[in-house]
Amino acid sequence: MSNNAIYLEMVLTLGNKFQYDQLHAAAVERLSVSLFEQLRNIHHLGESELTLLRHAALLHDIGIFISKKRHHKHSAYLVLHDRGLDGYPQKERTLLALLVRNHRKNVKIEASNLSRFSKPILKKLIALLRIADALDYFHRGQTIVKDVRMQGENCIFTVEGVNLNTLGEQLGKKSAYFREVFGLNPVFASADAPHGEPLNFFKELDIEDQPTEYDGDSIELHDETTAGTEQGTEDDDKENLEHHFQPAEEQEILTEKPVAKV
Repeated sequence: MSNNAIYLEMVLTLGNKFQYDQLHAAAVERLSVSLFEQLRNIHHLGESELTLLRHAALLHDIGIFISKKRHHKHSAYLVLHDRGLDGYPQKERTLLALLVRNHRKNVKIEASNLSRFSKPILKKLIALLRIADALDYFHRGQTIVKDVRMQGENCIFTVEGVNLNTLGEQLGKKSAYFREVFGLNPVFASADAPHGEPLNFFKELDIEDQPTEYDGDSIELHDETTAGTEQGTEDDDKENLEHHFQPAEEQEILTEKPVAKV
């Protein structure tokens, strides 16, 4: 079994342990992969980043096991502390926690001790995950992204399997970060009504085009080369996540006290 297969098994086992919604998790994973593949020319990320996005999609809601309220924070805590992910590469485990932490509400990563290489990657993955989650807001697992195309400053997502008008508020809130990261206006169109006017929920909600502010709630990355600073070395900027997906026995595991087994 390859390392990636081992890590995926860890992720699925953790999801089952905390009774995750398998239909919704699988739908968000599928939508995340679809968005990632169709936007490769925009984000310029690789297969290791896609793996991280898939794992985050599967685990983003496990915190509901603790409480629906603030479940994004509970999800991040479980990813960081539960022994089920012992053996998952340490740096990627922290990035995974930050991804699930930021799938909803305000994005808060600015004070995290990430290298100049890691932070732009994380922002792009968060932007994709948030849209994927919004597209399956009703947990029906039926939404499909048929096409993504650029038209001037607009990025038009053509979807089917869902009434877009019922997702206006969610898409407006969650697609706002996509605009902040990629500098493109997220616009949604229904494949079931190809001649209809594309819907710009972001514009309709009149969301300010300003960077999300950090409010002091972060998950720190324990990395001796970048701890306490956003400045990394030139090597930090050139490293690839594939370097960190190594055999489990070669990894240093986070030492924080894990949550109790259930």
